[in-house]
Amino acid sequence: MPTRFMLLLLSFLVMVFVVRVLCLFHDFEKGPITGIRKSIIKKWMHYLSWIMLLICGMRYEKKHIEFDYTKYLGPDYKIEKRKSNYTSTIVANHVSWIDALILYCCFECSFAPTKGIKDVPGVGVLAQATDCIFIPRGSTEEARNQTVEIVM
Repeated sequence: MPTRFMLLLLSFLVMVFVVRVLCLFHDFEKGPITGIRKSIIKKWMHYLSWIMLLICGMRYEKKHIEFDYTKYLGPDYKIEKRKSNYTSTIVANHVSWIDALILYCCFECSFAPTKGIKDVPGVGVLAQATDCIFIPRGSTEEARNQTVEIVM
C-alpha cells in the first residue's frame, strides 16, 4: 500500500509539473488555453489519469449503447449533420476522487468544482487547464443566482 501511495503521489506531481510548464505565460483571466498546448494537456492528463487508475488497481471499459430517445427529444433528435458524437453536459455525482479520474479517462471532460479548488496548490492549475467552471456553493438565494449566471 505505501508503494502505491508513493506512485500515485509521484504521478500526480509529474502531471502538475508538466501542466504547469505547458501553462507558462498564459493568463487564465483572459481566457482558456487553446491550440496545440490544449491538446497536449488533454492527452497528457488522459494518459496520467489512466496510469493513476492502474496504480489504484482500477480499470474501466467504455461501451457505446444505442438507445432511442425519440420519446424525450422528438423524432428528429438524430441529425446527421452533427460534427461530433459528444454530449454537451454530463451530470454525474461522485463518491471519491477516483470517479473524477474515470470520467476524465472516458470523456476528457471539464468539471464544475467549488470556487475554493482554484486556490488549492496543484489541483487548481489542473482544473484551470481543463477549463473547469468554478462555482460558488451556498444555500442563499444570492449564491444560487450567482451560480446560474456563471453556468450560463
